[in-house]
Amino acid sequence: MGFTKHITTSKLYAKIIQGSGAEELITLAGLCSEGTANKILGERGEYYQTLHAIRILSETFTHLYWHAFETWARENDDMFWNDRIAQVMQTIMDNETGRDEQLQLIRDIKEELTNIHVSLDRFNQSLQNRPTAVFWLTFLEMADVIHEFLYYNREGLWLGTLQLSAKMLPFLAAAGHHKYAQQSLPLFIREMKELPSVAPEVHDALMMVHS
Repeated sequence: MGFTKHITTSKLYAKIIQGSGAEELITLAGLCSEGTANKILGERGEYYQTLHAIRILSETFTHLYWHAFETWARENDDMFWNDRIAQVMQTIMDNETGRDEQLQLIRDIKEELTNIHVSLDRFNQSLQNRPTAVFWLTFLEMADVIHEFLYYNREGLWLGTLQLSAKMLPFLAAAGHHKYAQQSLPLFIREMKELPSVAPEVHDALMMVHS
């Protein structure tokens, strides 16, 4: 957990979003005082407080992003949405819908979901000449990486943990943490990938943790 805490707070977020206006957003939302917001998103922010703040920010910007996407799609893309998807999503959010049923519903609308992904790609391309939009899109991508990493790490899913560790590399480099981006983490990933041949018993044990 120490490694997880180190790379998911000060080493990944602080230098990228510090001073971006995120502190003001948290303060205006009434979540904490200005001084506390600056501390939470600072390089020495407390682990759980920082993650909580990041989660709130990512949920907020995801909501704003989706609203902007729907507005754009209504004017530029007639294929992005239909009643079938809305019906399925409503059913999935119903607490009485079982996991197997949810997965089958998602499979049933695979074509529609593919169309949405195509539309999202077009929408994202339309934002590339807007620096602020690109910054917050990058933030959302970064937040997704962290949330997925924490899930895989806590569930003991070894291959997922390695995959998400690799996805962190460009964000670590962007934050100026070149020791982690170019040395420590790449070395860790390379050595872990060699486990099946170097230490097969260790690799097998890691793979069996969640089996």
